[in-house]
Amino acid sequence: ADFAAISSDGKLNSIGKINFYLSGNTVVYSVPLALMGAGKNTVIGVKAADHLKSPFDADSFYLYGDCAPMGRLNYAYKIA
Repeated sequence: ADFAAISSDGKLNSIGKINFYLSGNTVVYSVPLALMGAGKNTVIGVKAADHLKSPFDADSFYLYGDCAPMGRLNYAYKIA
């Protein structure tokens, strides 16, 4: 699958390929830390969402589709 970054003008830019595994209603992504430019002490924010009408509009995370965690919150992972 393509791995993309969102630029300041809202466009998606492909920065590489990642692997994923799909089983039933579960999907697992494998993203190399180097692909994200992550290193020691980097904090990575993660949000999963689907069926958003406008992913660049924060209200969309409350009004449409499903996301985890809810709203504008996200999971944070700090690389040791």
